[in-house]
Amino acid sequence: MDLLPDEAQQEIIDATAAFLDDAMPIERLHGDGTAAARPDAAGLTQMAELGWFGLSLDEEQGGVGFTLVEEALLFRESGRRVGAVQLLATALAARVAVLAGDTERAEALIAGRQRAGWAEAIETATLGSEVSGRFQVFAGAGADSWIAADETGAALLDPITAATTEGIPCLDEFTDLHHASFANTAPLASVGAGDAIVDRAAVLAAAMSTGVAESARDQGATYAQERFQFGKPIGIFQAVKHPCADMAVRCEAAWSQTAYAALALRDGTEDAGFHVSCAKHLADEAARENAAANLQIHGGYGFTVEYDAHLFVKRAHVLAAMAGSSRRHLGRVLAAPAQA
Repeated sequence: MDLLPDEAQQEIIDATAAFLDDAMPIERLHGDGTAAARPDAAGLTQMAELGWFGLSLDEEQGGVGFTLVEEALLFRESGRRVGAVQLLATALAARVAVLAGDTERAEALIAGRQRAGWAEAIETATLGSEVSGRFQVFAGAGADSWIAADETGAALLDPITAATTEGIPCLDEFTDLHHASFANTAPLASVGAGDAIVDRAAVLAAAMSTGVAESARDQGATYAQERFQFGKPIGIFQAVKHPCADMAVRCEAAWSQTAYAALALRDGTEDAGFHVSCAKHLADEAARENAAANLQIHGGYGFTVEYDAHLFVKRAHVLAAMAGSSRRHLGRVLAAPAQA
């Protein structure tokens, strides 16, 4: 199985990177809260025109006709710039709307006229013709719908119909967080387990986490070359060079597994779920560990708001809390049958 991008995929990577460097540079996160972190209406429209929210949907469904693999490449680039969680949620919400036959809502999401937040179940939830349960909602403020997904299916929730909604302080000040509960509430749209929305979400969240890990690696390695101590760059000292090497290894492992999981899920292999959970665990670990190492390499500067190091730490923890808990993914890996 070839994990390297082909020519068309490389064009997606290059085009996405060029657009994000201009429209969503990481410097935007030195602005004011969530408003600075996510694209405005004009930016959302631009992304929609590039096909972001329908990238893996068939052309007859209003999409571009690529697959989950290309979508993962896009969100990896988004993760490298600490991209908004709403972009991921909106792309997944568009797929749910399409599969549920809600044409009008699907068109609005694909065109960037609507946006979605991500609702992660805090405890066991019921998703189907009626929705019940408590959810932790990421990037839900100002969203037209919230998408919730688990192994039983996925649903688009109307924020207005929540029985309770409470704002919660978030470690990542650029991602708003709410606790919300629903009680036997009809969703805006829903699909069953066969559509594997939660696994798609896990792959794309893993791609974003990999991007976070890679940016933390690059930033740490660059600083290790530029920062001098005792007349030498600190990168020559083992206490710094070894963490840099470890960061590079984590990135390779996380992306290789994420790319493999995307291919396996795309092709519907029997062990796709196992590889998805491996990817989510490895990518989350790489993001957290690399972000922490980058902060340490920056020393006394690392934790200050003037530098970017803390941004990767915070977003790594947010992404780790999405698309299934670590307990769920590790349990799935441990429960998988031994392969010959």
